[in-house]
Amino acid sequence: MKRELKHLIIIFILIIILFAGHVNALGLSVFMTPSATSVNNASEVSIKIKISNLDVGNGINKFTGTLNADSDVFEALTEGSIQGLNNWNASIVDGKITLTKATAVNSEEEIAELKLKTKMAIIKNSGTVSLKSIVVSDGQNDITTSDVSTNISITTGGGNSSALNLISSNLSTNKANNASNGIIITPSNNSTSNNVKQNNTPTNSTNNTSTYNNTSYQVNTNPGATNSDVPYTGVRENIRTALIVLLLIAGYIYIRFEKLNKIC
Repeated sequence: MKRELKHLIIIFILIIILFAGHVNALGLSVFMTPSATSVNNASEVSIKIKISNLDVGNGINKFTGTLNADSDVFEALTEGSIQGLNNWNASIVDGKITLTKATAVNSEEEIAELKLKTKMAIIKNSGTVSLKSIVVSDGQNDITTSDVSTNISITTGGGNSSALNLISSNLSTNKANNASNGIIITPSNNSTSNNVKQNNTPTNSTNNTSTYNNTSYQVNTNPGATNSDVPYTGVRENIRTALIVLLLIAGYIYIRFEKLNKIC
């Protein structure tokens, strides 16, 4: 009985060592690099997706992820929003992108280019483009990695002016309609349900605020470009879970073995 338990414990330890080695061998980094970190409204910006620091055995031939672009800043995503690079085939359906390649890749490579267009009227000073739920595959194993994102700023000459003009136009229209119906709008320093406040005084501060129908719009007139292109390394979660389970089982068997030794 003691000999069988010893053999069983040895087998579990060997399995754990093999799994641990496999976990450490699976990883990669994903980068998102924009063509510009600051653009005007109604203009196009491209973002390249690159894989790097690959430690994936024989290589990968499939890449999937969910693309999110700030809808307050960017136009809706279409089939033309993504293009494969270096012989990668690309498609996008409901925000989920799929990239495939006939041959496996195990070295740094640009795999796709995103093409996004900013809206004409923008009430925000920047927008974030993120890639989430990233999974790469070698045809047999799936490898997950952390989300990545990049931030695009909107310059003063474009979207901010358009946004302020749009808000001003809406306020003027609303005021005229209310006046024709016998409703008087009284300017006030405090916004209430019966007042509509509009800031018509230009300032040199970094933020301008206008209120329309009790909704405040914050527009940054001095944006700063940011970029969160940070590499991430991921491993398969199911392997990690299996490793923990095996450790628990091995610990339980060891405790039972010690109790049997004391009894015998």
